[in-house]
Amino acid sequence: MGARSGGFRSIVPTVAACATLMACATDPGATWTASQEPAAKPVENSLSLLVAPVVTESLKAPAGETLAMRAHGRGVQVYACAARAGEGSPVAWEHQGAETDLTDDSGQRLGRHYAGPTWQANDGSKVVGEVVTKSPAPDPHNAKWLLIKARATSGTGVLSRVTSIQRVDTVGGRPPSEGCDASHLGDQQRVPFEAAYYFYEHR
Repeated sequence: MGARSGGFRSIVPTVAACATLMACATDPGATWTASQEPAAKPVENSLSLLVAPVVTESLKAPAGETLAMRAHGRGVQVYACAARAGEGSPVAWEHQGAETDLTDDSGQRLGRHYAGPTWQANDGSKVVGEVVTKSPAPDPHNAKWLLIKARATSGTGVLSRVTSIQRVDTVGGRPPSEGCDASHLGDQQRVPFEAAYYFYEHR
């Protein structure tokens, strides 16, 4: 029999040097040359690990939808100093959109998230959303948690059937607390941001 591949060295020379395998076992001078590497652990199916986040009732996906994908977003939330009419302060930081990369749990890039709000997968499929519900994050220094409904999709890939999205576990992303006045109209601030996104489809 030929030498085995896959990380194990051949045991043929050892067998040839001994009359039998039993002799190798009983001869203190005999050397076992097979690799002692443990067998690889089975790869877990990531879909089996998908669990919906614990959220308030107002942030839950509608009945009849099932969790299809989870992604981690890391990037920035973009704000611009703009004039406002009839809302107290004449100027304020207004949200322009996100610029984030989307990755899976192992850090592999899945796509990106940008103004719209739009999520685009590497396969070209897209979903454009509309915020339905906002809820303060457990830490008020972080951006709000959101329930978003899909108002348009395109392509045939992983995001083409998305009907709802949850944005939770936010870190950062809140608008600046200062620096916007009449002398800074048009200025932009890019605030570091992270979040988890859960994508749902109709069953």
